[in-house]
Amino acid sequence: KRYDLILSFQSWCFHYPPAVYLESILQACHKDTVVIVDLREDRPFWSLVLRERFKSTQVILRRPKYQRIVMKGALHVSF
Repeated sequence: KRYDLILSFQSWCFHYPPAVYLESILQACHKDTVVIVDLREDRPFWSLVLRERFKSTQVILRRPKYQRIVMKGALHVSF
């Protein structure tokens, strides 16, 4: 099943590294899916992993411990 919107607030990419669910998330994306997550500030490698798998990443909120990012254009997804 594919979804239009996938959200994870202070869970995936906050307590759990992207690798834990990334392939499942990508499989659940279609070409217009929007993914919004809270990404830990103290895990810069996690940000790199996500940027490699989405065409667009944008920070929409900054907090001392995390940044909320919007990702679009999942890569390696068959449309």
